[in-house]
Formats: sequence, C-alpha cells, structure tokens
Amino acid sequence: MSTDLLAELRVVDDIGVVPLASIHRRAQTIRRRRRAGAALAVGAVAAALVVGGASLPLGSPAGPPQAQAGTDACTTGYGYGWTDRARWDAVPHADALASVIPPTAGLAPMRGVGIHEAHLDCLPAVPAAVLYATRPALRGVSLWVDADNPYEGEADVENTTVRGVAARSLALSDGERVLSWSEPDHHRWYVEASGLTAESLDDVLADLDLRGGVVHEPSLPSAWSSAELPLRAVSLRTQTWTVQYGNAGAAWDADRVQLTAEEAATSPAQVASSSAALTTLTDVDGRLAAYTANGMLRWNADGIAYTLVGSGGLDRLRMLAERVEHVGLDDPLVTRAKDLADVADIGG
Repeated sequence: MSTDLLAELRVVDDIGVVPLASIHRRAQTIRRRRRAGAALAVGAVAAALVVGGASLPLGSPAGPPQAQAGTDACTTGYGYGWTDRARWDAVPHADALASVIPPTAGLAPMRGVGIHEAHLDCLPAVPAAVLYATRPALRGVSLWVDADNPYEGEADVENTTVRGVAARSLALSDGERVLSWSEPDHHRWYVEASGLTAESLDDVLADLDLRGGVVHEPSLPSAWSSAELPLRAVSLRTQTWTVQYGNAGAAWDADRVQLTAEEAATSPAQVASSSAALTTLTDVDGRLAAYTANGMLRWNADGIAYTLVGSGGLDRLRMLAERVEHVGLDDPLVTRAKDLADVADIGG
C-alpha cells in the first residue's frame, strides 16, 4: 500500500471524546505477559486468546482500553457463550456480521460457524486519535483524553516533561513507551507509542494542537497520518461472528484459518502503537489494515472489525481477506456448516 493511499485514509479532527475515569486494567495484563516472555513469533502462534471458545493467536498483548464509571469494577465482562442457531435471528447485528470466505484454492473446508455474545463491564473507549507514520519505518502513537495512566504506581514510572509540563513516563521492554500528563486546559492525556525514540515522541507530541481535548489534524507533523476511527459503541452487549476453516483435528496447524467479525471499536492501526516493529500496515480492498507477525490481519469495513488468523504470511491472508463476502444467515454456506459450539476442540 502506498503512503499516498495511507495519507488519504485520514480522520476528521473534530471527533469529540468521552471522559474516562480510568483505563481498563490493560497495563497489568501487558506487564504480566511481557515479564513472562510473551512475544510475537514470525509465522507462528506465540500466544492465545480465547474468543467465543476458540483459540486465537494474539496480535497485541491486550485489547483496547475501556471506559470506566468511576470505580475499579470495569475490567472485562462476562460471556454468554455460543448462541443457539435457532436464536440467531434475534441476535442484534447478526445479519450485518455474517461473513464467509467462499471456497477458495488453498483454503481448507469450513469447520463451523458460530455467534458468541458477551457483556462488557463498560463501553470500549475510542482513542481521541490513532496516528501512524510509515517511513523510514512504521511508528504509531495512540492518544486518549481524560484518562489515567494505568501504569501509575509501578516502580519504574519516571518523572519527565512533555509539551512544557510535568509528565509521567514508562519505557517498556518491547520498545513501547507510555506517557501521561495534564494540559493547561485541565484535560488529561494518556499516550501509547511504539517505533519512536523518547526524543522523537516528544517532538511529535509538541507539534500537536490538543485544545479542548481534541487532536486537531492540521497540527500533525507532515510525515504522520490519522487513522479513521469508528463510532463509539452504545451497547454493553457484544456479538462476535466466527468462521473457522481447517481439518477436523484439534491442533492449530498450517491449514487452520479463522475469521471473526464484530462491531468495530478502534482502528487496526492502533496495534502499531504497541508493536510497531512486528506490524505491517497494508490494505484490504483499499481499506487500511494491519498485519502482525504472528499471522493476524485486521481491517474495518462499514463499521465492522474483521480479524483473519492463519499461516502463510501477509500475502496469503490479504488474498483471503479480499475474498470475504457478507452473506445472509440463510446462505447455504452457513446453513450447511457445523455449529462451532459442537466442534469438540472449541465448544463441544
């Protein structure tokens, strides 16, 4: 994907923000996994995340931060499990999420389909901006407004200065850096960045116009773009459509491919803010996409976030992603498919 096309995928600067009392306990999860030596491995599954009962390789150590209602109660939520097929028509957005990869050369037969529902403790927090630059190497910066620093209290958080005011900073072992500070207008900012030195990050942040708790796009440095952000979720109940391809065995092997679709909560480019060295920005049908080195491709389309997991590298996953089709719940590819809830290594 050319940088010209990347530059065209920009967000309107006046996106507005939702005040946050705190960020989801992402910091603790990240720290535990990083200290345990979790890392992405090229062409392999390095870690696993159970989504809807199915094992998914992780593209980043944790999901997006979540808004909080003034207490520590907002952690993750709870799942309702696989939804019985007889109830699919009653599942909100099921008809919008239903997607498949039609029979394709090199793609194993479909193992099954399913819808998994969950209830969040709070609504996902959309960043105020997700910024990225692709030359000479990928760099990413994500900013949240009126958000606490979830690393505060750890021994290695340091005092520093950013934008001429006192700030708190932490450098993580994988190259990610986090910063927090308060602007003179009393808006509090929390930033995650990867692929930049501390000095380069300071320079980028110094250039930004953050008046009113908004990242004003005209102030972006010339090498940087702002990713399009989805609308904020309005329901605590979530739905994830899952289709899995592969042989009947339980082992995740080279034939296994999994496609998930859910309401978009952030830009795929956000992963560059935590794992720039392991991320490649590309496109799927002209839409900004992010591929991580463990075999995960993410892209958004029409308010839906798609994630495709499998082996074969970026070229193969991108080819499969461009074949994804939206289908009806009564499509023969769906009606003839086995329920993932009945697949022994997933739900059965």
